[in-house]
Amino acid sequence: MAGATAAPRMGIIGFITASIAMVICAAICGIVIEWLGMWFWWPEEGASHAMTMVVREASYLHRDFVKATLFGWTPLDVVNWFAVYITGEPLHQGTLEPARYMPHNLFNGSMQWVQEYLLAAVYVTMVCIIRFCIILFTLPLYGLFYLIAFIDGLMLRDLRRFGGARESGIRHHYAKNAVLPSLWGGWTIYMAIPFTIHPNWILVPSVISSSLALWIATRFFKKYL
Repeated sequence: MAGATAAPRMGIIGFITASIAMVICAAICGIVIEWLGMWFWWPEEGASHAMTMVVREASYLHRDFVKATLFGWTPLDVVNWFAVYITGEPLHQGTLEPARYMPHNLFNGSMQWVQEYLLAAVYVTMVCIIRFCIILFTLPLYGLFYLIAFIDGLMLRDLRRFGGARESGIRHHYAKNAVLPSLWGGWTIYMAIPFTIHPNWILVPSVISSSLALWIATRFFKKYL
């Protein structure tokens, strides 16, 4: 249509800003979901449900991410840095002491439940920090898969052009619009999910689906590069 303007493209700064905003919103959603769970599904557990999640998420770091490094830092180093900043002590694998986060006598009587919800918010924040560090350390995996998908897609695109095959702009546009949702969707689910799950069960499908979308978008790109 004449006079129609193309949608502005997202740059690197815009992508980083949108990713950080998405992670923060997912963390807030995780806190709200935990509070709803405390009210409807696990009221007898209270904040201990979120505390158990922290311990189990920390066990993944100790067991599966000990040798992972990024710029000389391991995920456990990053998480301990945040833990020291918040609590004054590094994260312990086995137990967490609620008194380190909030005095028991801050709320008494009928307001005791407020302390439980605030403790749960602190614990969920710790869970989100751990999960964010794991996402951060999986970025090289995303980059590797995207590079392979892009190169292979370009090769198939050239074979299609030189072979005189039919073009398909619709598949390109659909696949291009699916790259970021499949990327951010996996991150959002992983950050906000209210129970412990190994990151491979969420992040690996996110890597594969977003890479597949990039591969299809590159393969059926019609313009000359």
